[in-house]
Amino acid sequence: MHKGDFMNYKITNLNLEGKIFVDKKGTLIQCLTRSELKNNGSYIAFGTIYGGSIIKGQIRGGHFHEFKEEYFILLRGTVKFYLEDVNTKEKKKGDLSMGYRLRIGENVAHAMTNVKDDPAIFFSVATKPYEEGPDTHKYDMVLEDKVL
Repeated sequence: MHKGDFMNYKITNLNLEGKIFVDKKGTLIQCLTRSELKNNGSYIAFGTIYGGSIIKGQIRGGHFHEFKEEYFILLRGTVKFYLEDVNTKEKKKGDLSMGYRLRIGENVAHAMTNVKDDPAIFFSVATKPYEEGPDTHKYDMVLEDKVL
């Protein structure tokens, strides 16, 4: 667990200069390196890597994890993210666009919605494998005027 982060989450500008490669075939973005998964001298293992998209107006998330962290890396588009500490009920929201990474700690409910016309494309790295039930819990969140 990372100490000192507000509500146990962190946004990082990936500083894509030197990490984005464009050629006639398209674009390649270096999003996460092993050294970036280091905490207190030890490397954080990963359990699952996902890739996905969110269509405008749709919501992904509405849950929290007891025993794992997740890193979301936005590859295209802009999303609004919503976070809530399930213990303190503290809430936070903000925008995430290409070139930014969001780390979400344990017991922080999270959801994202696409705010642009084109699909937002992301990938996610979880520190443990996905499991329905023992680790992942649905969580009612209020997103602007919608209840998730």
